[in-house]
Amino acid sequence: MKLVLILVSVLAVACSKKTEIASEYPPELTAFDETGGEGLPFIAGKDLRPVWNLKNAPPVRTLAEFSLKDQNGQTFQKENLNDKVTAVTFFYSKCPGICPMTTKNLQPAQKHFINEGRFKIVSFSLTPESDTPQVLKSYAEKNRINRKTWHLLTGDRQSIYRLARESFDADTFSRMEDSRGKLSESDFLHSEIIYLIDQNQNLRGIYSGRRPESVAEMIRDAESLIK
Repeated sequence: MKLVLILVSVLAVACSKKTEIASEYPPELTAFDETGGEGLPFIAGKDLRPVWNLKNAPPVRTLAEFSLKDQNGQTFQKENLNDKVTAVTFFYSKCPGICPMTTKNLQPAQKHFINEGRFKIVSFSLTPESDTPQVLKSYAEKNRINRKTWHLLTGDRQSIYRLARESFDADTFSRMEDSRGKLSESDFLHSEIIYLIDQNQNLRGIYSGRRPESVAEMIRDAESLIK
């Protein structure tokens, strides 16, 4: 499996094509040794390291607890993903750049797994104050998102940001700094990255939603986990 870490970050509050600028990252985060074992690795530690042997490995990244609302206003929790292979993204409905591209490129995954109850796509809103269930329902209809497979989630901003950071380090490399030069917890820089978690909600793969070929690889990896 090729772990894709082309982490192109954009401001969640100003997501546009103008801000989709590639960034430089340390070699240890972009040049994984892919000969460590067979099958999908687990993704572990602060540096999102792929590991095949869990003995003496850093803690595996897992999905944190959450309780939010989906586009139909129904409560959706971590427990809803038990025994499911899940693709996770972060987005917001008014984003005109990366988010629509990722949403479009995920359509083949929705189509491929539409009758597979063991697969889900979950997209967490980064602007939950404006992304109400009603707004997300309209977004789903506009983008042909089928609730049978794909859930758009909204709720408490701090809970969503905490989940993104603790589970995936989703904005680790590019958080904003406040006027005192410190990280601001109210800012969030997101990317087109898709995270794949297994039936036990362990992180197993990282992919670029910008690249259809990477999404196709995610589909193959999800199938392997389901099987």
